[in-house]
Amino acid sequence: MKTFDFPRSVRLLSPGDFSQVFNNTEFKASNRYLLILATPSKSGDSRLGFVIAKKHVKHAVQRNRVKRIIRES
Repeated sequence: MKTFDFPRSVRLLSPGDFSQVFNNTEFKASNRYLLILATPSKSGDSRLGFVIAKKHVKHAVQRNRVKRIIRES
């Protein structure tokens, strides 16, 4: 059975990776619960990162579960 997860190689993992996207945003779309930011990659590969705000999901365990469910969907 094929899995549809996001391997580490295609995820944003380090704080530097996330700050680059937040500071150099070229595309932005949002609504009440979702914010999508995009910036061109230096390597040419597409990568994806998830941030769940404490404002919406209070406990770290719950935030990690939400991110895991998104990655595995």
